[in-house]
Amino acid sequence: KLNLADLGPLMAYAMGKLASDRGLKKVEFLAIFDSELQHKNLVRYYKFIGCRKVRSVGEELAEDVPLRLLYGGVGTLMETDVEENLRRWANRFRSI
Repeated sequence: KLNLADLGPLMAYAMGKLASDRGLKKVEFLAIFDSELQHKNLVRYYKFIGCRKVRSVGEELAEDVPLRLLYGGVGTLMETDVEENLRRWANRFRSI
């Protein structure tokens, strides 16, 4: 049975399946820094769904400009291996 707590991981699983179907090996997320608490919660949540920290995206580095334009802010860049993440969540959602 699906409950409300499964909604986020289910969406992540569905996005992972779509990424896999398109041949992508890794996906990235930005835990945007709107506030200290929000950023902390996003990092924790992205870790929960299987992401790892890559690096900070800040205001001081010229190399961060493309990422800031893409994501619309600063924060912590995180990524996950698509196939590994699909295997991680497959049993939970197999019956849906």
